[in-house]
Amino acid sequence: MPIKIVALKQLRKSRRRAQRNQAVQSELKTLKKNFLTLIAQHNVQEAQQLIPVLMRRFSQAGAKGLIHDNTASRVISRLSKQLVKRTPPQTARAEQAGTSSPPSAPTPS
Repeated sequence: MPIKIVALKQLRKSRRRAQRNQAVQSELKTLKKNFLTLIAQHNVQEAQQLIPVLMRRFSQAGAKGLIHDNTASRVISRLSKQLVKRTPPQTARAEQAGTSSPPSAPTPS
């Protein structure tokens, strides 16, 4: 154990920060796991609702130095790519909704 009072205070601060960092890292892992589970179950709508929260949390963690900025960007990119891959194309969505896109107007010559 440290002898000086300043060293004891630094030890307390270090423990508090480590606890906070561990909680944030755990939250990131849980969010990522929940998102991947939704994608695996083809539950695209709920995954689309979760992606903004996930992006915000990973960006904040990268900005604060909890994880590297590039790691945060890479995770966000990979998860977004999986979501886009599972999302049906726009034309399929319009047909499912029962509406068709309006015909384009002819261009005057």
